[in-house]
Amino acid sequence: MVKQTNNPIIIKKYANRRLYNTATGEFVTLEDLRAMVTRNEKFSVKDAKSGEDITSSTLAQIIADQEGKGEHLLPDDILRQIIAFYEQGLSSNYNEFLRNSMASFNQNADQFEALSKAGIENFNKFQQSIASMFGVPSAESNKQPTSTSETSEINELREEMQKMQDKLDRLSGRD
Repeated sequence: MVKQTNNPIIIKKYANRRLYNTATGEFVTLEDLRAMVTRNEKFSVKDAKSGEDITSSTLAQIIADQEGKGEHLLPDDILRQIIAFYEQGLSSNYNEFLRNSMASFNQNADQFEALSKAGIENFNKFQQSIASMFGVPSAESNKQPTSTSETSEINELREEMQKMQDKLDRLSGRD
């Protein structure tokens, strides 16, 4: 395993399109670089001959490869807007906007996931409480009530619980 420092790993890209990881002394693929991104390993891609930083274009190539595999994260209209921003000279403004948007998205996604898990746990506890309140263990939920009003009440509660479960499923992305 490569010891991670504050300095990014240097990846050299040669004219024959081969990528060389200077930290490991091995040739790597775009898939290897994608995995490094996933592991949050910092790297910089340099043209081997000129020394020019080509990290952005290499990362864009990784995204293009993912999109080509059918993993469409970027809708066409967003890609068109990005291209238009280059033409309008707004790329520097757009960079800052994207950084802030992604940071906000990540923070909100973490909070939403925590809330979603708590909501599911609370709903499960609620279901258990309702079942125990009516003396209906979940395995015996088909037990026949003794009166018409009990049947109506139980059916209403079941419908309400199903609506709540559906809403929780939608909120947690388990449609």
